[in-house]
Amino acid sequence: MKLFQEILKYQYDEVLESIQVGRLISMASNGLLSQEESTFNECHKVLVELFTRPYTSICKKRPETNSIVVRLYNSHVHRIVKNCIEVILSQRAVLYVKGCGHLLHVMNAAEVTGFGKRLKIERGFINDILENYPEKISQDKNIADSITKILNASSKEAAEDLAISTNSKINE
Repeated sequence: MKLFQEILKYQYDEVLESIQVGRLISMASNGLLSQEESTFNECHKVLVELFTRPYTSICKKRPETNSIVVRLYNSHVHRIVKNCIEVILSQRAVLYVKGCGHLLHVMNAAEVTGFGKRLKIERGFINDILENYPEKISQDKNIADSITKILNASSKEAAEDLAISTNSKINE
């Protein structure tokens, strides 16, 4: 993952055009569930870099790049969001919870970063994921609202703080 992250950092467009990154994204998404801090950190960095990079001032704005990122987003958003919610709802160290709060914010910031409204994460999508956690829902009936607040947070820091607060309430 570290090598992939470095390559993305310096050759973003070329990487997206020349290799199949879908499997690496799946691996990074699964890495969010890792108990190993270094694995989690590397996977988190790759996903944040991938989904924020095409709209930074460093990258050229190219239609091909946008198309590839949108396709990757559509293919992997469900798994990434599901894994982030799983981390936030479980008893995990603050580092993991903050990282997943940040990543949820990144995944929902599609409108801000140029993907457009059609890729915004909807409430029904969150409810579908939460159906797999009935014991957590019974502890806090407003959990879907809490997750929505994380997604719609105004900043990375706000998303991280909301994720920590949600995690604390659920795991008291």
